[in-house]
Order: sequence, then structure tokens, then C-alpha cells
Amino acid sequence: MISNVNHLLIVSSIKNPSFRSGMVDRYLITAQKGGLRPTLVLNKVDLGETKAIHAIRESYQTLGYPVLLTSVISRVGLNRFHDLLKNQTCVLAGHSGVGKSSLLNALFPQWNIKIGRLNTITQKGRHTTTMPEMHRLPGGGFVADTPGIRELGLSQVLPGELDRYFVEFEEARLQCRFKGCTHRHEPDCGVKYAVAEKKISPIRYQSYCSIFASLQ
Repeated sequence: MISNVNHLLIVSSIKNPSFRSGMVDRYLITAQKGGLRPTLVLNKVDLGETKAIHAIRESYQTLGYPVLLTSVISRVGLNRFHDLLKNQTCVLAGHSGVGKSSLLNALFPQWNIKIGRLNTITQKGRHTTTMPEMHRLPGGGFVADTPGIRELGLSQVLPGELDRYFVEFEEARLQCRFKGCTHRHEPDCGVKYAVAEKKISPIRYQSYCSIFASLQ
């Protein structure tokens, strides 16, 4: 267990393994539920196409979530990543194999954090970090490296309150015909209208529907 955390760094990779918006959205909900400040760290940008990288960054920055682009190989964003950690109690979390431990090793090689290789067949990460590891930062603060996961449950979130965690739904859901609209099958749904009008990202909407189904 990690206590007194104030910053959640959601690490995702553009490739190897591929970016998973659903996982990122689950972490964003977890951050909001726990009162944490989230930052999306999009790692391994040296492997991705510029257009795809900027599309991901813009989609989350538009919603008010900070996005940092990083690469251990090309040393992109490492100074800014270091600055995010200063005088904070941070947790690095994300899908297996996205490079959480590699980012820390690039900044603090003296910690000798074990790094696993990606399974070339399944393109899934190996669980090198098997339990949360807390490290004291040289300039003050702490950072915790957590085990990579395959799925993130949201057991403390009720289906009826899920739409509150999708910030772009806020105005649209007020236009729904029915109170308690789930924004999936009901007619005259303000959220579905907003998706059709491209005011809400279809990818984020699909993420909402997928998470809603998992909570039932």
C-alpha cells in the first residue's frame, strides 16, 4: 500500500505494447476518485508516427489532462519527467511493458531497477516489478514504481456515476431526455448527440461504454 500520494503518472507507450486508451481512461478515473493529480506520460515516442502521437496528446490535453512525451532511447522528455517528480510523492502506474522502470533507470541508474523484455509473440510486458517499490528522490520527494497490470478494475465506481468521470460529458448529459440516462441505448441522449456531432471523441465514448459494461 502507498499512502500520501499526490501525483499519479500514468505511463503508456505508443508501441510495444500499443497505446490502450481504455486503460488510460481507467487510471484517470482512479486518479479523480482518489483525489490525485494525473499526468499522462506517453512513452516510446521514438517508435511511433508523429501524426498518431500528436492525436493522442491533443485528445487528452483538450480535456485538461497534462501529457508528456518521453523516450529513453532518444532521451526525449526526460528532463521534464525528472521535474515532475521533484518534491512530490508520485506513483508510476500503467500497462505491463510500457517502460515505467526504464524511465526511472534512465534518470537514476544507481537504483538498478530490474527491467524485463517485451514478449515478442504476445507483445505483452513481463512483470519484472512484482510489488510497489518506493524510492527516495535525491532532490526531495518519493516515487513509487508499481507492477505492470493487464487489467484495472474499478470496483468502487458505480455504473450510475461513471459519466461524472468523463469530463467532456458534463454539459451534454444535461441535455438527456431521461434522468439517470446511461448514454448507451436511450433515445434523445445528449451525450450520443454530442458524439455524432464530434463534440465528444468516439474513442472516449467507446471507452465509457466498455467500462460501463464491466461495472454491471
